[in-house]
Amino acid sequence: MILVTNDDGYSAKGISILQKAAMNIFGGDVAVVAPESPRSASGMSLTFHKPLRLEKVSDTGKGVYKLSGTPADCVFIAYTHLFKGEISMILSGINEGMNAGIETIYSSGTVSAAMYGAILGIPSIAFSKHRTIKGDESDTDALLHKTEKILEVIKKKHFPRYAHLINVNFPDIVKENTKVRALVPQHKVFLNRVYVKKDPRGKRYYWLFGDIIAEKKRETDVSSLLKGNITITPLQISKPNRQNLNSMDKLFRGI
Repeated sequence: MILVTNDDGYSAKGISILQKAAMNIFGGDVAVVAPESPRSASGMSLTFHKPLRLEKVSDTGKGVYKLSGTPADCVFIAYTHLFKGEISMILSGINEGMNAGIETIYSSGTVSAAMYGAILGIPSIAFSKHRTIKGDESDTDALLHKTEKILEVIKKKHFPRYAHLINVNFPDIVKENTKVRALVPQHKVFLNRVYVKKDPRGKRYYWLFGDIIAEKKRETDVSSLLKGNITITPLQISKPNRQNLNSMDKLFRGI
């Protein structure tokens, strides 16, 4: 069974495209469990301090559910309660806005849902689409078709053994001839800024913002995405090797 989730909410356009692509490739054995409202940049946050509300909103496929929690909560409740022992793959997205580069990958709710799936041992793919002012929705058909093509490759050739999860980013305008590039993630993505303003009561508030920067010395997922390519990055849930553990043991031994 395929689980589809996101961080933009169950009613977002992106998740409907991903659900349709999944059902076109894998059949009706697809379920959606997604937040009831946007949960962008929530990382792999799990909700343990308050109860959650789960509601089935559609019988499409294996059902569409909305949850009053984070994307990771959606994976958690689907894995441990709704579809225990049934989930063979997790698809997250299609996010409204890119999730390319290390700086966004590890804060993204979209990627973190896939990452949590990978931690559970489930092959997972995160999908995101870059958004600019000039972008529009005229490429919906091409976006759907390219998503289907990616899923079709996974279905035919199986999930790669060298990846625990895959991070896919679509450019702002997707065409039928848009190229797909496998690239390393850029480390720093944003020229970070903090805007300091005052509210009507005269108290300060802070608005975090960042301008996208692209490396010029080498091609990365960010720089290639900004050129109009689809970028795919295999990611792993890494563990320290024995040599590194021995080095750290020596470093702290005796304290």
